[in-house]
Order: sequence, then structure tokens, then C-alpha cells
Amino acid sequence: MHWIFIVLASAVGLLVLAAVLILIVGRFLPERYEAQVIVEFDRNPEDIWNALMNVPQNPMTGRMLKRLEPLPDVNGLPSWVEDIGSTKLVATTEQADKPRLLRRRLADQVVPMTADWEMRLEELPAGCRMTAASVTVVRKGTWHVPFFRFMLKVTGNGKSQLRGFCKRLAGNLGTRARFV
Repeated sequence: MHWIFIVLASAVGLLVLAAVLILIVGRFLPERYEAQVIVEFDRNPEDIWNALMNVPQNPMTGRMLKRLEPLPDVNGLPSWVEDIGSTKLVATTEQADKPRLLRRRLADQVVPMTADWEMRLEELPAGCRMTAASVTVVRKGTWHVPFFRFMLKVTGNGKSQLRGFCKRLAGNLGTRARFV
């Protein structure tokens, strides 16, 4: 029975040590993270554009989304809140030049974090190429920050989020995403 206590105490100790290490390392990681993916679809730019504009089907937070709340348009462009349970992110469309360029911004309401996404579409003979880029900035301010910075670093500066978004977008269109 004594060995069970030792095993449990060791496991708890390792978890606490890992959390402390992440907090320490995360404090020294940069504020700004950039990522880019290039993906080709077997659909024309108009189809991709329409899917991008269908926010309820293709939210920026992907599968984390619990609820979507529309907000009034800002400068004639859509905005909304993506509720992911632990926080809410305000999404605004900054620029929409149909069907070539879409810029959006996410701002977290708990963590001092913003994510600017840019999606450029170009027509191909057999479909469309999309260059998706993100710039995520996680400023000092809450105890969450080191964890967010650590996760961004581990997941490739947000590249995995962009790849996941493109895969879900393709799946919702009944096609597949080919990363270049």
C-alpha cells in the first residue's frame, strides 16, 4: 500500500514540475508568431470564397467552437464571437476583396492575444491555390500567457491551426486539401 502513495506522489510531482517548467520557459518565448501554408483545392476560387464566408460551417476556431454569436457588421464587413467554452474570441473581417483576398482578426477576451489571418486565393487551371498566413501576438498580462506561447511554439507557431482550418474547409466542400 505504501508504494501506491509513492507512485501517486511521484506522478503529481512530475505534473507540477512540468507545469512550472512550461511557465518558466513560456515567459521567455517571443510575443509574436508567424505561420503560413499553401494549399490547393479542386474547386474554383468562388467556391472557396463562399466557404470562407460561411462562418458557421467554417469557424476560425474549428472544432473547439461551442457557440457562434453574430455581431453587427463593422464597416460593412461581418463580425462575430466564437465561444470555445473557456474563453470567447471576437472575430472581425478586416478586408474582403471577393474572391481574392480575405483578412480577419481574432481577439481573445481573456488572454491578451490576437491572431491576424490573411487568405489569398488564386485561380489554377484545375482549381484554386490558397495562401493562408497568420500572425499571432500573445502579450504579457495573465498567467495564461506562458502556456499559450509554449503551445504556439510546440505546434509550429500556429501552422497546425492553419492546416486544420484548410482541411476542414476542404472537407466541408467535399474535396481534399493538397499542401504545397
